[in-house]
Amino acid sequence: MYSNRDKGLRKLARQIANFQRNLVAYFIVNGILWVLWWFTTNDRSLRGNTPWPAWVMLAWGLSLLFQFFEAWGNSQEKLVNKQNETSSKD
Repeated sequence: MYSNRDKGLRKLARQIANFQRNLVAYFIVNGILWVLWWFTTNDRSLRGNTPWPAWVMLAWGLSLLFQFFEAWGNSQEKLVNKQNETSSKD
């Protein structure tokens, strides 16, 4: 039904859409966590202590970084390869 190129494009579009959704969730959830930290902590000086939302942001941010490279890292190269495969079959 779909050619290999179409399947590849659909997969790439799905990866990009998933990354964008996760990025929006990252900012919303981490914003809420920082607000919670702000209102529930007694010491906001940040001297010698790392606020706990920073650890969540770091771990989730690294995960998003890998997802970004998977979606956009070599997407142009993938598209060119798929285009060349399609052209060579014609």
